[in-house]
Amino acid sequence: MRSVARVGVVAVLLAVSLVWGVGLASAASRSLPGARSAGDSNPIPDVTGLSPAQALVGDLAFGITVIGSGFVPGATVLWNGESRDTGFIAPTMLTASIRASDVAEAGTAFISVLNPAPGGGQSLTARVFTIAYPAPAIDLLSPGTVWAGGPAFTLTVVGSAFTSASVVQWAGVDRPTVYISPERLDAQIDAADIAHAGAASVRVFTPTPGGGLSVALFMDVRDDSVPPVTTVNGLNGMWHRTAATFTLVATDVGLGVERTFYRIGQSGDYTIGTKVTVSAPKNHSNDGVHIVQFFSIDKVLNWEYPVKQVQVGIDTQPPLTAVAAAKVVQNGSLRPRYIITDPVSPRVEDAVLLITSAAGKTLQKCDLGRPPTRTWRTGGALLVTLPKGTYRMRVLAHDLAGNPQAGTMSGTLTVY
Repeated sequence: MRSVARVGVVAVLLAVSLVWGVGLASAASRSLPGARSAGDSNPIPDVTGLSPAQALVGDLAFGITVIGSGFVPGATVLWNGESRDTGFIAPTMLTASIRASDVAEAGTAFISVLNPAPGGGQSLTARVFTIAYPAPAIDLLSPGTVWAGGPAFTLTVVGSAFTSASVVQWAGVDRPTVYISPERLDAQIDAADIAHAGAASVRVFTPTPGGGLSVALFMDVRDDSVPPVTTVNGLNGMWHRTAATFTLVATDVGLGVERTFYRIGQSGDYTIGTKVTVSAPKNHSNDGVHIVQFFSIDKVLNWEYPVKQVQVGIDTQPPLTAVAAAKVVQNGSLRPRYIITDPVSPRVEDAVLLITSAAGKTLQKCDLGRPPTRTWRTGGALLVTLPKGTYRMRVLAHDLAGNPQAGTMSGTLTVY
């Protein structure tokens, strides 16, 4: 009886061992990744990582790798719940194609995986994919310099990786910014920002995700200490026989010209303006040399000093000429004596001696140059080749204002 009992115990032990071994083998087979028997349900996948896990706003289409477990052929990568073209690599790895439109704007996307039926389903976990702004960079500022005390202006910032969320900072303070393109931003700079001379930092800040603060460029805010320069335009020569009108043109390297002043004469009040007229009445009352003084000031009250001046001559009276009588041997040398009188001009612009017949026909002439007025002069030697006889001499002249002589007293020339 005792031996039969022992045989029964052994049989029971063998049966238990067999059952235990089969259970262990079954458990071991279930623990292998992806191992399942025919007819098993697909598992619910798990997502543990992404590569890459970030892209920049505006990137082109690209691929990502999804890391996890429980992936099966036919699994689909979901981008914010929407399926993307998916490739099965292994139960622990999938690839997916991400569209350019998926990263057109900054933000985040959730990546999950959906296994097909039977069983399967969407992963209980999801990984965050970040669409980040690029880091901005500045290459150029326009304008590159401004004048202290100047008005508000638009600053153009040229660089790269700008976005619609980027902001221009002036000395660390945000300024109203208009996005033009990834290479250009326009910012409004207040007059108060450039009230004083110095170097102002200019940066571009792009917010998170990504983004950041660019390296600074410095705007030169210059002190305007240079006065304007005024010149005369339209005054053709010094002497005029009609009213002389000209323009004063002022230029300034800084903030610009505020006003131009002038006066005719060296005393009295100045007039504000740029158009100057020195009158020439027919009664000759304004004949003579007039000194016009002028200067300008700029917008920060730099004065042009010393005061500039220009001389304007008014001569409305024509000159008179006279020639002394003379005798000369035929084929001899004549040195005529003459005088040109003019109440204003100190000399004439041109003068010529004419020897004419009694009927007024010009027979010989001699250029007298530009002789002074109000004094008798002796002309250069002139070889007279005329036949013996009596002739007339006269001088024709124009004064510096262009007035032709009003009359001439001729002299007699006798050739013997």
